[in-house]
Amino acid sequence: MATAQTGVRVAGDGYGRPWVVQSNGNIFRFAEGTWRHISGHFAKAIDIGRDANGQDHIFIIRTNGRVARYNGSGFIDYGGGIGDEITVDNRGFPWVLRGAVPYRFDGGRTWTPFWNMRAGVEPEPRTCPALQQ
Repeated sequence: MATAQTGVRVAGDGYGRPWVVQSNGNIFRFAEGTWRHISGHFAKAIDIGRDANGQDHIFIIRTNGRVARYNGSGFIDYGGGIGDEITVDNRGFPWVLRGAVPYRFDGGRTWTPFWNMRAGVEPEPRTCPALQQ
């Protein structure tokens, strides 16, 4: 019997398994009837997200604000982005919210800010390769 897991952020992967980020940054995944602690390099988070197309792309915002992606055995640095919150689009590209500005990862190491994102208004992208601080 599985015990309950508490967290402050949650995401489900492409296999229907929940992932939980606890208030102390620890990451757990429910698999094979039990909660498994994901440990290792980069395995502390403030937010978690997954792609919208059902693949198993889990991304986190690490405690230092940088983006990392789960590769099946641990988290690896991903694209140099910095943010406070994360989500992932249907192409598997992460979006981060940094302050009040959303940024989209465009591959390579480029994050594009969308400065004029308001309800009903098409966003205006401006490429910002300097985001990789």
